[in-house]
Amino acid sequence: MHKTRTWTAVATAALLATLLVLPATPAAAGSTRPDAPSNLDALSTEHWTRDDQGEIVRLIESHVRWDKPAYSRDISCYYIRWRVAAKNGQSAGPWQPSEQGGIADSYNWYDIDDLTVGETYDFEVRSYSESLGAYSDWVTLNKTVTLVSDDSSLKSLTLSSGTLAPAFEPEEWSDVVYTATVANSVSSITFTPTANNDNATITFKGTEVASGTASDAISLAIGPNFFEITVAAEYGNTRGYNLNVIRAGPAGGLAAPTGLTLEEDAVDQKHQITLTWTLPTGATEAVLEYRKIDDAASVPQWSTVGVTGLTTSGGKIHARLGHYTDYAVRVAGKNNTGTGAWATATFYTHGTPYWPMNVTAVSADASLVVSWDPPVSKGAPYTVITGYEVRWRPLPDDPCCPWSEAQIQDVGDVVTHTIEGLTNDQVYEVQVVASNGLGRGVWSETVRGTPAEMMGSPPDQYSGGSGSSQEQTPQTQQQAPATEGTAESEPPAEPGAVLDVQTAVNGKKVTVTWSAPHDGGEPDQYVVRLKTGNKGKAKIKRVDAGTTSVTFGKVKAGMHTVYVRAKNAAGGGKWTKTQVTVP
Repeated sequence: MHKTRTWTAVATAALLATLLVLPATPAAAGSTRPDAPSNLDALSTEHWTRDDQGEIVRLIESHVRWDKPAYSRDISCYYIRWRVAAKNGQSAGPWQPSEQGGIADSYNWYDIDDLTVGETYDFEVRSYSESLGAYSDWVTLNKTVTLVSDDSSLKSLTLSSGTLAPAFEPEEWSDVVYTATVANSVSSITFTPTANNDNATITFKGTEVASGTASDAISLAIGPNFFEITVAAEYGNTRGYNLNVIRAGPAGGLAAPTGLTLEEDAVDQKHQITLTWTLPTGATEAVLEYRKIDDAASVPQWSTVGVTGLTTSGGKIHARLGHYTDYAVRVAGKNNTGTGAWATATFYTHGTPYWPMNVTAVSADASLVVSWDPPVSKGAPYTVITGYEVRWRPLPDDPCCPWSEAQIQDVGDVVTHTIEGLTNDQVYEVQVVASNGLGRGVWSETVRGTPAEMMGSPPDQYSGGSGSSQEQTPQTQQQAPATEGTAESEPPAEPGAVLDVQTAVNGKKVTVTWSAPHDGGEPDQYVVRLKTGNKGKAKIKRVDAGTTSVTFGKVKAGMHTVYVRAKNAAGGGKWTKTQVTVP
């Protein structure tokens, strides 16, 4: 039911590479070099959405992608750059975003804003290997950007028998199972889908269904029958629409249970679904089964694996279900004459926690005092954070360097931890991750800290007296020696909180603006997070200190939370947040 956009990059931790200094020069001549990517391509995609007034609007977004080399294990990231090509005697434009290019992490695509459809560009991409310390050759493409559609929505969906509930809504395809009930006399059914874009492809169990025409007849078993209709856009997008057609049982049989309710929890790294119901009169026991909704098998594969504590009024499913996956459950009454009609429901599993917030690493002698705030989402509903882990490493030389040399320590259910045994005057990177009953979540944003021997101070500076206005825990950093006639420089300070965070919505794009902090150190950059729904995912952008605005594209309808913070070499300021609703 939940299909992944081809161009969506989800790995939040990988984006942290942009915090570090880019490699300045290629590896020395004669060294081993990584293999180059291939099949570089670029295009723009269009899709349709609703604006603030509910009107349908057209959005255009551009992308570049390539094939990874056959041997890519040593490749840490890719660099991508582009420029307007030379034409009509005019020189080519400057490379964007720079001569060096932009980091594409370990993925094989890159989203680009503001390409002009019909304009000709030069695109280049190359591999970089941190372990080899070298780049591949640039792979070059000269291409006029074309426009294709990534619209994978249906305009309408109807059945040959029965009425969909809720009523079909093209924009509300996610997390929806459309249900229809038909009489026992209806042994088969057809559906008629109409695509919103003529170039989209509609399939059912691998067989194409022409837009606007009825499908082949589908046999119906008594009880629930789940079907998934897949719509593939001309380019990039695939989504699924899910149906549950309930065929009534024969007259005189047991009725379906009533009052079916579900609650989700997480225990011992397994999902636990607790169900309650009321059996019909005449039933002496209950039957409980479940299955994935997107199961493409010709015969639904209902399962009882993990069903526990079954009684006449309830039971549990305690199993290793997939995270962020749609499931169906059915329950029926039973007696010596057989199994009665089924009652059905669907549920969507959740997952592990979001990342811890507002991580700081305060310097101390041969140690760092790390503190953080709990994640804004615990992951699965009704669960609690069971503990945190902290990892650290010396500052690497390259932004693509993985965390393979990191130290990891389980620190328990606390929000502060001291990392000891470090080297003074060495810069370290630190991350924190939370766990719940389903396991480890997403690592936090990287912060830096530098252990340092505490400098001597006047006796009353840290006396802790009732009138003292000084910090009780000084934060020291390595300082350059003072030169004759020059005052010793003060340690850098973290920026304060950004101010006046505002949002503006244009279709599926959200523009975030803010004002620089009025206190603390000067920012080097800003980090902006857009929390997208309840699936443990977020969009992240980073800009330099001269920029106080970013735009996120492809934002789904609903309410979202925006977080903005300023950062510099001393660390990050507090997050400032606001909420935005995309219609």
